Amino acid sequence: MNFDILGWKFKKTDKQQEVTYNDPFIQKTDDDGAFIVTPGYYGHSSYHINVDQKFDSEIDLIRKYREISVHPEVDSAINEIVNESINGEEGVSPVSIILDNIEGLSESTKAKITDEFKYLCTLLQLNNESYDLFRKFYVDGRLYHYIVIDKNNTKNGILELRYIPSIHIKKIREDVTSIGPGGIEQTDSSQEYFLYSKGWARNDKKSAIKISTDSICYIHSGLVDEDNSLVYGWLHKAIKPANQLRMMEDALIIYRISRAPERRIFYIDVGALPKTKAEEYIKSLQNKFKNKLVYDAVNGEVKDSRSTLSMMEDFWLPRGINGKGTEVVTLPGGQTLGQIDDIEFFKKKLYTSLNVPVGRITSDQNTAIFSTGRSDSISRDEVKFNRFIVRLRKRFSKLFLQLLKTQLILKRIISPDDWQILEEQISFDYQQDTFFTELKESEILKERLTTLQMTEPYIGTFFSQTYVKKHILKQTEDTIEEMIKEIEAEGININQEDTLNQK
Repeated sequence: MNFDILGWKFKKTDKQQEVTYNDPFIQKTDDDGAFIVTPGYYGHSSYHINVDQKFDSEIDLIRKYREISVHPEVDSAINEIVNESINGEEGVSPVSIILDNIEGLSESTKAKITDEFKYLCTLLQLNNESYDLFRKFYVDGRLYHYIVIDKNNTKNGILELRYIPSIHIKKIREDVTSIGPGGIEQTDSSQEYFLYSKGWARNDKKSAIKISTDSICYIHSGLVDEDNSLVYGWLHKAIKPANQLRMMEDALIIYRISRAPERRIFYIDVGALPKTKAEEYIKSLQNKFKNKLVYDAVNGEVKDSRSTLSMMEDFWLPRGINGKGTEVVTLPGGQTLGQIDDIEFFKKKLYTSLNVPVGRITSDQNTAIFSTGRSDSISRDEVKFNRFIVRLRKRFSKLFLQLLKTQLILKRIISPDDWQILEEQISFDYQQDTFFTELKESEILKERLTTLQMTEPYIGTFFSQTYVKKHILKQTEDTIEEMIKEIEAEGININQEDTLNQK
């Protein structure tokens, strides 16, 4: 069996019989957002989408995500999500690999895999750049890295990882189709690659560079359109609420500025003057009362600064001979300028679209605030938000899986066939520093110890110690062995202390 990686072909010397499958009538679908083209396609790829916001291309969509990400409310929500998803203290890696669930793998191999994972984290600068890396992934909805290796010695593995902006690269799938049984179109073969071009962001119709799929580490949000040809970001459903909130804020400011001041209305008695004479008379009165002397501190001169009539100033209205005499009344300003219920509505709608509990951002009394008491005081929105964070981490973990696969195969630690088995058994542990997680784990441990206390009289009769450790305390085999060693070591230390005390 042969396999290709990073443009290099590896062949096995022994001949193995390939397995032949019958022709399936259901074709395999990929949800990677690749742009599908037909054979003979060359040059710049043009792909268009039609959504409510009328985006012309995926580049415009990513730019829109980045534009709304700097909106104060959206930026605050993104900070909550990213800080909750990945964080790290000084000297502690934000992500660690877990190999406890892998069976049939030697301890030396596990140690090598762990070392290679730490090396990849170093290449990603995860300790210092974890926040920025995850934020790029969350805002754009996709993340690209170019894998640099030594062509003369591939056993050295990955030498460098270079970040590629999402607006400069796109995955392409070139399909060869035919008409199968029943007139159903089926894909006979396909070729996948990446196209890279800086001209795409400038709408420059230039030819792009064709890159092998193994040379690019590509992960995305998992949210695709109905054709699986366009990847949406997590900010996609927040575009409309963000625009609505911005328009409501602008409208409120305009209304307040225009309605805040109190203005006067001058009803001028013009008697029986004709229209032209009446207008000239009113203008003369305006100039008389609108003259304003201003001292210029720069030139030392006194200037006549006449303010022009605008909607913010007084109104001058003529009154005929049949009306009353000259009168000055006051037009009151806006009376409901302090009401912002509509603004709060759209703000909550925005946070809801981003899956962020409103209580984390606002301090509204009608909103369930994140409490520091027992876990039963935590709102349901916090639980849903925690599950959303778990899903984000799983999508981001595909970055580590792809890089780890390439690194382990290049360094001949495992084979491609072995990776297909290991991939589903590898998991990652993200560092936790939230009070919710600590409180949750504390109460889970308390419930386990309570159950252990109730089960203790039956240990040795109905339950074994191994069963209690694995199923009640939920300890893994490594944890059990570690506990046994620590207990034995503590017992030796206690005996030594007792001996010294007796002496």
